[in-house]
Amino acid sequence: DGAFTGGMVFEAMNDAGSQGDDVLLILNDNGQAIEENVGALHQNGQYASIAKGMGWTWMGGPIDGHNAVELHAAVQQALATKGPRVLHVRTQRPSLETLGLKDSTVGPAHFQHRFAQSLIALARKDANVVALTAAMAPGCSLDLFREVFPHRFFDGGIAEGHVVTEAAGMAAAGLRPVVNLYSTFSQRAVDQWIHDVALQNLPVILCLDRAGLVGEDGGTHHGVFDLALLDPSRIPPFGPPHGEPSKKPFEKPTPTEARASFATPREQNPNCQQRSNAAAAWTSCNGAPAPCTFASDR
Repeated sequence: DGAFTGGMVFEAMNDAGSQGDDVLLILNDNGQAIEENVGALHQNGQYASIAKGMGWTWMGGPIDGHNAVELHAAVQQALATKGPRVLHVRTQRPSLETLGLKDSTVGPAHFQHRFAQSLIALARKDANVVALTAAMAPGCSLDLFREVFPHRFFDGGIAEGHVVTEAAGMAAAGLRPVVNLYSTFSQRAVDQWIHDVALQNLPVILCLDRAGLVGEDGGTHHGVFDLALLDPSRIPPFGPPHGEPSKKPFEKPTPTEARASFATPREQNPNCQQRSNAAAAWTSCNGAPAPCTFASDR
């Protein structure tokens, strides 16, 4: 489920491979993150080469994960082997209809939609504006930006730290990068935000979607840590006043002015209040030489 687009799996494989640990890794390959997986490894399917290069035994596959007999036999054979080894299993993620669920529809009144439309309008005026995310395009409505500017949209997969550093490199080269992540997953990129963006004073805008409590999205998606994590970087997140995202922070940051970070809610135009340090954040985003963060409740 997108795990091989992030770096931690490679760190673990590199470590276990060097130690000869007795580990069975089952690669559940369903080709999906939130959308279809991205990246060269998924495109080329060279999982066996990666595993062998890190000292892991390739146990074959892909095995049909929906064939219980075939799967049981393959797992038993793999368990009888010692050392670090990988079994490749192919599965298909069930549809929402199969699970009796339906996807929530994002409309013009939702913050994500308004964010995307504001960014598209800005990008029409400035050819240097680019958008980045980490496998969250539909949830952040950046799929709308991608439709209009496919060559100015970058999806790094489930690799938030990489995406933020990529944005820093783009900013250093003169582009105007806007990164949109779910608030809860921004914690994976705090180090990169501090060292690669804030300390370099680079004009990167970080937008945090699904700030606050998110209800049915579940405990892993509650965006409740952004203030605590980002305040020390002198880029406190702030929310849109009166439920209306402002275009000013998107228009202000230039290579000599502000970096910015924002967080927006998931629901339609709620009567939300600005988060703490909002006044300082507005001042920062309107010309002071400091980065900004933008956050708001769901």
